[in-house]
Amino acid sequence: MNRHPITIIKILFLGFTILFLLSNSGNPPNGRTGGPGEATCGGGCHGGGTYTGTVSISGIPASISPNTTYTVTLTNNSTGTAPATG
Repeated sequence: MNRHPITIIKILFLGFTILFLLSNSGNPPNGRTGGPGEATCGGGCHGGGTYTGTVSISGIPASISPNTTYTVTLTNNSTGTAPATG
């Protein structure tokens, strides 16, 4: 009598696992990823605009050693204005 509840739990677990794995086994449906060019990105927030300015990286060592911390600096100097988004 004690084995019966464990068997039911195993069957339910197996069923939910199969359902989970098959629920979206392929790629997400087309037009539902939120990526650029899809209807889910309604405001056109991923396109347009230009960038004027410079981006520079400094502090990259010529060689590295294990267990050593290095400070690397990324500098962004924008000379224009950011494009408006809506």
